[in-house]
Amino acid sequence: MSEQELAAPTVIQTGVRSPKSTESRSEDGQQSTGLDEPDAIRRRAMMEGIRSAIREPQTGEKREIAYLDKIECTSKGVYFHLRTGALTLKLLNASPQSLPIRVFTKEIEGMQFGCGIKPIEIPVVVIYMTKPEGKAKTDGELVSMDFVPKNFTLN
Repeated sequence: MSEQELAAPTVIQTGVRSPKSTESRSEDGQQSTGLDEPDAIRRRAMMEGIRSAIREPQTGEKREIAYLDKIECTSKGVYFHLRTGALTLKLLNASPQSLPIRVFTKEIEGMQFGCGIKPIEIPVVVIYMTKPEGKAKTDGELVSMDFVPKNFTLN
């Protein structure tokens, strides 16, 4: 080693190697070890925790990530209008007092749900029974709602 190399400070970096990480070169030509930052590791762990806490759909049920556009209250129950990437759902819940609604993000903290709310641009994982009702034009019955962070994915 040259005198310059011996005088340079030694940098030791620790961390957990991501299974998807690969070695690469940074802009200054230095080789990157692909080690993750602690914040990224914490975020991944939090997302995994949310995934494991969300209820799995049972037989006859479907699970989607959607956005809540409207809540409509009638004498038959409460209709939840939800939009997914591919479709719009109108789901009925006859007993909204017993509907499990959980929140896994601070973005919705303190928000009150009720009839006629404005669209909520926070993703919600919905589980519903696929029992379309032609007369009421519903896609099924809402079973549960879990509000999740904006960058959440099911897989």
